[in-house]
Amino acid sequence: MNFEFYKDFYQSIFLHSADGMLLTSPDGQILAANPAACRMLGRTEEEIRKVGRSGVVDVSDPHLAAAVAERAHHGVARAELTFVRADGSRFPAEVTSAIFHDGDGNTKTSMIIRDNSERRQLEQEREQYVRFFQLSTDPMCIADPFGCFKHVNPAFAKLTGYTEAELVSQPFLDFVLPEDRQKTADEMKLQVAVRPSLHFENSYVCKNGQVLRLSWTAYFDKTDGVTYATARDISAERALERKNRRISDILLCVRRINEHLLVAREEDELYRFVCNALSGVDRIVGAWIGLKTPEAMVRPVAAAGFDLALLQALQDGQDPGAMPWAPTRRALHERQPVMATSAETHGASPALHEAVTRLAVETVVSVPIQVEDDVIGAMVIWSARPVSASDESLQFFVEVAGDIAVGVRSLRLSRQLSTTLERLEGALMATVEAIAKLVETRDPYTAGHEHRVAELASAIGLRMGLPAQSIEGLRVIGHLHDLGKISIPAEILSKPTRLSAIEMELVQSHPEVGYEILKGLEFPWPVAQAVLQHHERLDGSGYPNRLQGDAISLEARIIAVADTVEAMSTHRPYRPARGLAAALEEITAHRGQLYDPAVVDACVAVLKDNPLQLAE
Repeated sequence: MNFEFYKDFYQSIFLHSADGMLLTSPDGQILAANPAACRMLGRTEEEIRKVGRSGVVDVSDPHLAAAVAERAHHGVARAELTFVRADGSRFPAEVTSAIFHDGDGNTKTSMIIRDNSERRQLEQEREQYVRFFQLSTDPMCIADPFGCFKHVNPAFAKLTGYTEAELVSQPFLDFVLPEDRQKTADEMKLQVAVRPSLHFENSYVCKNGQVLRLSWTAYFDKTDGVTYATARDISAERALERKNRRISDILLCVRRINEHLLVAREEDELYRFVCNALSGVDRIVGAWIGLKTPEAMVRPVAAAGFDLALLQALQDGQDPGAMPWAPTRRALHERQPVMATSAETHGASPALHEAVTRLAVETVVSVPIQVEDDVIGAMVIWSARPVSASDESLQFFVEVAGDIAVGVRSLRLSRQLSTTLERLEGALMATVEAIAKLVETRDPYTAGHEHRVAELASAIGLRMGLPAQSIEGLRVIGHLHDLGKISIPAEILSKPTRLSAIEMELVQSHPEVGYEILKGLEFPWPVAQAVLQHHERLDGSGYPNRLQGDAISLEARIIAVADTVEAMSTHRPYRPARGLAAALEEITAHRGQLYDPAVVDACVAVLKDNPLQLAE
């Protein structure tokens, strides 16, 4: 046997082993320590020999005495002992110790030391993870590489109603709602191929059939193909979001209806708009509005979501006590909302039941429309979801019915007001024309002058694109523009010869006289000012105040042109009629100097299109 070879062999192992090695005597003296042992213990070999076994092994470790006894009995022992570093810190190590005899027959012992700190730490971390996994209130699960449950914690089992034994080895996707299954599978494939961390949500079917909306955070471990996931039940959050969206849609619908109340011109138009606005909101599949008939029936006048003809046909061909008329008539009679389930349509006509079934109607809600003390009809909602008395949707329907009532009342008041205004306007015009005729009776040569000026001025205003209210004002001003002549003696008005300076000054005072008569009266137009200014001219050459340009009101500028054209076209006691052509030449020649250019252009266009305008 080559002892030198083995000596070198064992010495090489001693020096280069990753495990610590100590050569000791049975009494605990350390004879040698390899470099790995020195690194573990933080001491030099000389220091280790000096402190001995009791200096590097925790003598209080209960496993020490048992290991020594086992070695003495069997010649070899394996145990986990606690070792002490030079800095006083301790670490666990797996020790294999054996008794042997050297070449001289002396008894020696060897100790092979393997530091278990990392393994122990890993075991502790694993124990902590397992404890966390089991005790966590967050639902957790682990899936194998095939997408099947490997482990679930108690919180997950509690959430889903399944035990771990029922879930293990079952495909994860089997518990996902079918409509979410493909999307979830795609997300899982993306996780494996692209990114290990993933957030997604889906609908999960519990053991009792309940469907939960779960938010998942998953991590794919590529080393062993395992997926770790936590789930959070967000069903309440999503339900709240849906409710908020529903309320938002409801508020938007109410806003649209309220805005339309300001522009609606007819009741039927309002009813149609409301039905269209309601259809599709808050799972409303159809809405219709009916008005009460003298027979206390309901006549449909507007609908959305289904054919109005269907409702009318149902009304014509069924018992008045059947659906949907029974709850609607009750709503009219009781003056409060009435709800009926789809099941109650079984007593109605087959056509009605077929329509309700086809539209998946859950609840029919009838809300009376009450204008002041009179219930004029009802708004009927066909909803695809159950509606209870405490449901906010019912309050929404009541509010809409109230808005309809406000709109109807406003439209009816508007019609009444319009009728009253028309009568008042008629009376006003009759009074104005009577006054004009009174003035004309004092000057038979100008009979019809005020009327013709009024009509021409109105035609000019229409051609200029003025609003109807302003055109009506021009008609009134035209009839009253010469009202001040009532103060001028008739013999002066009908004098066939030239007027003296005093007479001319008296005639030219008629705008001021007319202004003084009219200034105390309230008109919706500047009547008194226009009468005062109708002889003013753009260049300041007019009277009584020599106003210029825009200082003269538009109404006065229009009357000035109409008055000039009419006066020149008709006979006067002091001269014959000069004719329409001469009148148009006059205003055209002084366009922009005496007369407003836009007014002149409009007047020329009016009389070109209708030369008989003055005669009419």
